[in-house]
Amino acid sequence: MPKAKTAQNVRNTENREIPLNKLVEWPNNPRKTRNPEDQAQFQVNLRTQGQIVEFVVIPVPGKDLFYTIDGESRRLSMNANVDDGFSEADMNVKCLVLLDDLSEAQLLGIALASNTLRHNMNPIDEMNAYRDMARSGMKSRTIADIFGLSIRQVEQRISLGDLVP
Repeated sequence: MPKAKTAQNVRNTENREIPLNKLVEWPNNPRKTRNPEDQAQFQVNLRTQGQIVEFVVIPVPGKDLFYTIDGESRRLSMNANVDDGFSEADMNVKCLVLLDDLSEAQLLGIALASNTLRHNMNPIDEMNAYRDMARSGMKSRTIADIFGLSIRQVEQRISLGDLVP
């Protein structure tokens, strides 16, 4: 039986420079809330330091665009810098393009790992993302392994959804 792909064993990637205006938000991005102060700080940091971390993207089927799987806050801050006249909309940005045919659960795993390892997500966003990963077919054990959690922690976070409207 072939080994199932997980977020850790994505192998088919390509480093590319892509115009900023070709990157769009992935509709299933698990981070739904952002701190305006963090975004403003990110915007200033990008102006002063430039892009340090590449975006992780996937091609949008049938379009000359790419969904941002990792880096949406950076993308928003870069676009704010464009709006403020500090950058150009068509400037090239560093991207890692995921070329494997990844499941929704695998993409959520990549996006969630990126969000939780850098800055704590809103607990409701995190709970929804774990629940969405489970609904997409990922087992609690796999989710726990990806994020270094116990199965109990994952299942407790998922069950929080039953407590809040």
